[in-house]
Amino acid sequence: MNQLETELFDYLNWYNNFRPHSSLHYLTSLGLKIYI
Repeated sequence: MNQLETELFDYLNWYNNFRPHSSLHYLTSLGLKIYI
């Protein structure tokens, strides 16, 4: 992969899995999976 693809993948991974989401009561999606 080129650098842009790598950085985009890293950002999307962070956004979807590690960023707290207000719709999940400010849990991360991984945190919610652990909580459930």
